[in-house]
Amino acid sequence: YIEDKGKETEYLENPFARYLSAIIYENEAKFQDAVIEYRKIKSATPGLAAIMDQELNRLKKRPKLNDLVVFVDMGKSPQKAEVSHKGNGKNSKGLGVVVSIVYAQYKARPYAVKSCKVLVNGTETGQTIPLYHLGKTILDQYEKSKGKLIGKLIARAALKTAVQAGGQAMMKSDNTAVKVAGLAAAIFGAASAAVERADLRSWTTLPDQIHMQRSYGLAPGKQVVQLSYLDAAGNEIGRSAEQEVMIPEGQIGVAYFRVVR
Repeated sequence: YIEDKGKETEYLENPFARYLSAIIYENEAKFQDAVIEYRKIKSATPGLAAIMDQELNRLKKRPKLNDLVVFVDMGKSPQKAEVSHKGNGKNSKGLGVVVSIVYAQYKARPYAVKSCKVLVNGTETGQTIPLYHLGKTILDQYEKSKGKLIGKLIARAALKTAVQAGGQAMMKSDNTAVKVAGLAAAIFGAASAAVERADLRSWTTLPDQIHMQRSYGLAPGKQVVQLSYLDAAGNEIGRSAEQEVMIPEGQIGVAYFRVVR
């Protein structure tokens, strides 16, 4: 488990998954299990401590549920871009070689919508808060592994350089077969360095952040939910389509939205 390694892997905690688990437990009347999830969110994510305290205090009273939880996938997760360091150089024997180090680097993608107001049946019920910053987790993980990655690339580049140099040395041989083999090795080493490309595969459709908002004590039955998109200054810059959500008697209804603008 992630929590077994303490601070070392705390950044990998997923408050969204834990909160989703908690509301499932609440719907099943497994309130103690929900308490465990809320406590873990509070422990791993200090910024959500006050919200989790509210949930924990609420569960002490075994509340009757007629709630609505809105989850919003916001923005797009960081995307890989190629970073290339290529050039011509000379080895220790003065022979010309092609040196190439190419790797993928994650870059954040900008987006305008920073938060949302939630409207239920046309009435504002609250504003979303950041629950999980997936983009930050991706960037943190990349920074932690970057040094090891570049170390491997340098070792591979050194090997290719050695192949080129070895091939060039063999080309000076009087033996025709050795000379041909040396030419092939030199060409292979130079060509493989020249065409080196980074692996740019990634989950480009993932959100950068997941926001949430919870409305308590709504009437059971069908509700019409809509989002008002807010920019960094809190100005409305658009609205979502309306979405019908059913809140069963004594249960928690869930609405999901996705915004990438």
